[in-house]
Amino acid sequence: MPWPAGERRRVVATVVSARHLPKKDMMMGKCDPFVVFEVDGKEVGKTSTKTKTYDPDWGERIELPWLEAAESLVVRVLDHDMTGSEDVGCKDLGADGVFGGEAGKESELKVGLVDKKGKAVTGNDKKPTELTIKLLLEVQPAPQEGQGQPVPSGGGGRATAAPAKGAVALDALDDEVAWMANERRRIVVTVVSASHLPKK
Repeated sequence: MPWPAGERRRVVATVVSARHLPKKDMMMGKCDPFVVFEVDGKEVGKTSTKTKTYDPDWGERIELPWLEAAESLVVRVLDHDMTGSEDVGCKDLGADGVFGGEAGKESELKVGLVDKKGKAVTGNDKKPTELTIKLLLEVQPAPQEGQGQPVPSGGGGRATAAPAKGAVALDALDDEVAWMANERRRIVVTVVSASHLPKK
């Protein structure tokens, strides 16, 4: 779907976990899964590979690239193999719904997968395969007349650890820094630790 001229959008995805994955390689033991995201058939981001598990946990955050239009958004699970990667299954997330959704609001999805024949994927335990992800839409407004295109921060497609529990999102304060009309910014602060506190 196209959006207003000059406006760019991206999805920040957190791959949480998968459950009930199938055994794809009869000779090599359990599944070695990883997850990729595809926009209009092109891979734009992926997770690390988990080894020998039917129930992987990732907790990885992937910043997909900034886009000016998108017709499809697919998440796919693959099984890593010494000779290549075998498709486990995928889910069409619906580009119109995701990129046309509410910006700044993260939503969690639990989705099933279908194989290349369109059949629902079931795990080694015969239960339906389930993938849990979180999606956050970010919108970069079109530059105002006379202003250049703002440079986005971060790199698209790479996976990083999701913000740890206890991370606090602070609304940006419009102090002495001015930015574009309708643009919003925030700072995410993670409190790690404190040492040598006094006895009160």
